[in-house]
Amino acid sequence: MLAITYAITFLHIIFDFLAFKNDIGFFRGRESYEGISARSLLSSFVCSAIIFLYLLDSDHTSRIVLASVFASTLVEGWKAVQVTRARVSWRYALPWVVTGHGKGAVRAAEVRPDPIP
Repeated sequence: MLAITYAITFLHIIFDFLAFKNDIGFFRGRESYEGISARSLLSSFVCSAIIFLYLLDSDHTSRIVLASVFASTLVEGWKAVQVTRARVSWRYALPWVVTGHGKGAVRAAEVRPDPIP
């Protein structure tokens, strides 16, 4: 029974690694984030961070699970920063988060409805 548990854990780690690799490969080097919701990425990051903190507080959580959730939280945060183009700016001796508009963002003035025939 213990061997089955180890085998399933090993497969889960491999699939987590492949999912992280796919996520990073999709977002790396991309100039246009058109069609990707920044709000959904930010909410996913916040949910992932809350889950990680909850598991970190629990005494009975395996270190393997913590490592996997921590890596997932880091990837979610990285994706949110990539899409929002967030950076920290210091003003009045306080840190401020400034977001830039993505290069692929479409302004409302540029969107023209299709003509009705």
